[in-house]
Amino acid sequence: MKTKRLSLEISESLWQELEDLAEATDQSLESLAVNCILHHLPRIEQQVRELDELLEKVTPDNIHGEIGLEK
Repeated sequence: MKTKRLSLEISESLWQELEDLAEATDQSLESLAVNCILHHLPRIEQQVRELDELLEKVTPDNIHGEIGLEK
């Protein structure tokens, strides 16, 4: 499998949380971070699909009602 490198700037508090959890689960910090992303990616993709479906229902005729600004 081809891989790509990703560099992130994160807060010290998040770094510490990841480091503590990685140590507790006997994983590398990098492996833990990748697993977190892999675990949450399907839910994020589902949210995007749901938002797209909602946006498809918005038309010029119903936009005010969809955003709670009835005429």
